[in-house]
Amino acid sequence: MMPPLMTKTVIESHHVHVPEGDEFEIECTQHEGKGIKWTKTNGDVTFDVSDSVKDGKTVSQLSTGAIKLSDEGSYRCENVDNATDGQNVVVNVFTFTVTMTPKLVVKIKMIATAVCEVSIPTATKQWFHGNENVQRMITDGNKHFEIIPENGTLRIIDIDSTRIGVYTCRVDINDKIFIKTTSLDSHPYIDDFDQSKNLVHGDPLILNCSAWGHPDVSFVWYMNNRLLQADKRISFGPKNMSLKIASIEFSDRGDYTCVASNIHGSDNSTILIRIKDKLAALWPFLGICAEVIILCTIIFVYEKMRAKKRAQEDLLEEEERMTTANSNDHKGADDIRQRK
Repeated sequence: MMPPLMTKTVIESHHVHVPEGDEFEIECTQHEGKGIKWTKTNGDVTFDVSDSVKDGKTVSQLSTGAIKLSDEGSYRCENVDNATDGQNVVVNVFTFTVTMTPKLVVKIKMIATAVCEVSIPTATKQWFHGNENVQRMITDGNKHFEIIPENGTLRIIDIDSTRIGVYTCRVDINDKIFIKTTSLDSHPYIDDFDQSKNLVHGDPLILNCSAWGHPDVSFVWYMNNRLLQADKRISFGPKNMSLKIASIEFSDRGDYTCVASNIHGSDNSTILIRIKDKLAALWPFLGICAEVIILCTIIFVYEKMRAKKRAQEDLLEEEERMTTANSNDHKGADDIRQRK
């Protein structure tokens, strides 16, 4: 008795589920090197078939390409010399689509809806944001996601930088996992720079451009509308997110602009960099010292003049007092002579 043909399929029931549009292959091996033919119970086999011989065995591979709903059916590979020697594989083609509405974030704090539709009612669904299980996030208290129990639709609430990106619907059909992804996109949003920044001549300049968006954001830098490129003094961090000038010169004074871009648009922010002399901080101190010295001098001169004036006034008062005393003495002497 000839050994049976063996398929590449590992499902014991020889039933396989294939999402519409996916590629699928079935491989059969005839142990004694005989020929293999393919049949379909409800129509003709329209897929590509390739045969080869490995270690004296005939291997035939049926390649579906992008499978269609009309390709569903029972496929059989059998010995060309013995039709009873073969195996059947039932291929069930199902629809599996994932959509995001809206796909593009047009304003912060909006709501988006992700829909996962599967034509097999018994299929179970799970949602993932990146590598995180959304249902687990909801269980842990995350209020920004909601899954509608009736159909597994995912609602994304109060969208910000932490909720854009790739979303995956994972479907389990008879212990076989299928996945499809969609994404919630966004044009770049940049966290604005401060209006200006003061640096001392010779100090390093470091600017970090913080932006978010999906797909990934790229960065370029401008100084007074001139594109900056790396050289001996200028360097950039990963993905050009940061700018560093090793030792800043007076000529580096100006407006520095970070531009973040992706396929959906761009955003920018500008900061004015001012350069001060190394002794710049000393001049205000010297000015204060000079003001104090001048003020002290004025006070000293004023007090000196005031003391001198007071001394003169005291001298005049003393002279007036002495004059008055002398007058009184003369008057008293005259009165005495008159009484005599």
